[in-house]
Amino acid sequence: MKARHFFYPLLFLFSVAMFASCSSYVPKEGDIIEDSAFRSVDLRIIEKIKGTVMSLGDLMETYEIIKLENRDEALVKTYPFGIFVTDNYILLNPDAIFPIKLFTRKGQYVADIGGIGQGPGEYKTIHFCMIAEKQKRIYLGPGRANKILTYDLKGNYLSDEAIHFKEIVHKPCIWMDHDKKHVTVVGLPFSENENSNFEISNNVCWVQNREGDIVHRISANHYGLIGDYSNGLVACRNVDAISFSIFEDPMLRTRPDTLYHYDAVKNIITPRFTIDHVVSENQSACTVLYETSRSYWAQVTLYPNDLSSSVSSMVLALRRKVNIKVRQPLHTVMIPVVDAHQQESIEAVKNLILNEVNVKELKFVDNTAGILVKKIKPDFKKLGPRYGKIMKALAATIQSMSQEDINAFEKAGTFTLMVDGQEAVLERTDVEIISEDIPGWLVANEGRLTVALDITVTEDLRKEGLARELVNRIQNLRKSSGFDITDKIHVSILSCEEMDEAIHDYKDYIANQVLAESIEIMDNAISDATELDFEDFKLSVKIEKA
Repeated sequence: MKARHFFYPLLFLFSVAMFASCSSYVPKEGDIIEDSAFRSVDLRIIEKIKGTVMSLGDLMETYEIIKLENRDEALVKTYPFGIFVTDNYILLNPDAIFPIKLFTRKGQYVADIGGIGQGPGEYKTIHFCMIAEKQKRIYLGPGRANKILTYDLKGNYLSDEAIHFKEIVHKPCIWMDHDKKHVTVVGLPFSENENSNFEISNNVCWVQNREGDIVHRISANHYGLIGDYSNGLVACRNVDAISFSIFEDPMLRTRPDTLYHYDAVKNIITPRFTIDHVVSENQSACTVLYETSRSYWAQVTLYPNDLSSSVSSMVLALRRKVNIKVRQPLHTVMIPVVDAHQQESIEAVKNLILNEVNVKELKFVDNTAGILVKKIKPDFKKLGPRYGKIMKALAATIQSMSQEDINAFEKAGTFTLMVDGQEAVLERTDVEIISEDIPGWLVANEGRLTVALDITVTEDLRKEGLARELVNRIQNLRKSSGFDITDKIHVSILSCEEMDEAIHDYKDYIANQVLAESIEIMDNAISDATELDFEDFKLSVKIEKA
């Protein structure tokens, strides 16, 4: 029996709704802070109020159910990653397994748009898609792109109509002005020196022509994020405004999630709505903001944020920044503790953390020891409405705070400054405190938690890492060869300069892990051997039942 797939276009007309697990809450006017610039909701206030379960009938005025055609070429195995709807067409983005599919508004399958691959008109993942019905064109934006791909409504790739970028753009969204032949682009901004594996973003949004020549732009500096695709960009076309929201990985989040409007004519970004819930030791939140003609609303996912998972996630993120695999052991992770309670809490899960991140030692240092250099940045969105007249002077004073003052601020959670004869009381969420990398170490910050990872791979660590990789490869070879998990084996390995020492030093460990009765390094070619691909070399290995 063939699977049948349904599309549910829903028009939501309601006030701001908070979604946490199965509970929802519509904030009262007193829960919303509004100034001349934007509206803001503090999620921590909402959390204190018991939510109520809401049905779809509470959230929508009308809906339409469209039964999609179920012939073989129209079917997908997963729930759609994204849907774009016009008066006469539906674009459905399954995921990285299937190409984009085009249907009529009545559910009739039309064509696949492009395909999965690396050839002309093909892609790995699609972040953005849209139909320009009047122009009979479809535009697709890959997750990492140097151009927007263009197709006609029959699925034909139009290479000469591709929209080019002057730089690599991450998760792009575009707005077309066919009359002016201008394209407005918003991209996920990655900051300089945050992640060597991702291209740096020069701009967060801009107006350009099809060839990539920029008319005007907004620099990415103020909006920069850590280079990680756990971060995201949402730009739903529910309103006429160029509306978008940049959200952070909940484990990395340090600032409010804000919905912005970009005025492409005046080249101005204006914040319109903010959900504030920064990372804490107990809980983090991922929010995605949307907008309709009558309201702003947010989808909020709350994550229990126990210290073991927080530390582990931060260390694993640092590994990814420099492409050090988890199977490669590292020597030390260092944590500057804010207080005795934090140290005791981490100490209780110390072994769990070390096993999870494959680091041999966890050291605690006093937060005031001066090992790490800290910087502090004011949050203008929060402090501006409170200290507008002295905000410029206050920002300068905050940024000039000494290391001792910053440490005291972190410990107490509040700090008082005198600026131009006026008292300014700062809370921890009013600023961002970060620790800079030190030679041979990478540093990450999450709320009151800081971790520093020693990324030096010594010769002994390198050999241990190779031994672990070899164990993984042999285990996979056992499985593909159909061996039972209890079968003992003999292992023959063709001599290899890169591996011989590691095998010799960790022979007992390898044998215990793969249930080997013997491990022999051979000087001559091995018949019926399997070639195992390591990153920098290949290794010929043969396993036989003992």
